[in-house]
Amino acid sequence: MIKSWLSILLPKDEYKKQKTLYFLAEASIILFITLIILFSIHRIFPNLEPNPEISIGMSISIFVIYIFTRYILSGIEYTNITTEQEFKKEKNRISLNSLKFILVFFIAYSLIIGIPKTQSQWIDLVILILLSGIFMFSLGYVSLRRSYKKNKDLLD
Repeated sequence: MIKSWLSILLPKDEYKKQKTLYFLAEASIILFITLIILFSIHRIFPNLEPNPEISIGMSISIFVIYIFTRYILSGIEYTNITTEQEFKKEKNRISLNSLKFILVFFIAYSLIIGIPKTQSQWIDLVILILLSGIFMFSLGYVSLRRSYKKNKDLLD
């Protein structure tokens, strides 16, 4: 194995490590193309004066979202889920973790921003927290479902 500072960020499992490296390489190429496009837009339309924070934020977001999405959709996260019982147990764990996230999100939001004072602020907070929790559960469930299907196919 090649020693690199990157190895501390990668999974220990060799298959997961290789797939993650592919995702990083793919995302790097997409990032490079995105930066070329942004640079070209800036050169072709100098009067546009794009906000550098938006350009940098968009580039970083594309990079991270691509890697995250590929990892979730690849079905490599849950390598030990092979039976229906294990699937249900892990699904319950994902549900519980999503509920914990909602609680921690509410507490952190209340400490940082403050407890909402008006009804519309409460509605905004509840919607934000519920959507975040649903999003977190959905990502975990999709990853679990893909992993379960992939593991089952490998055993058949």
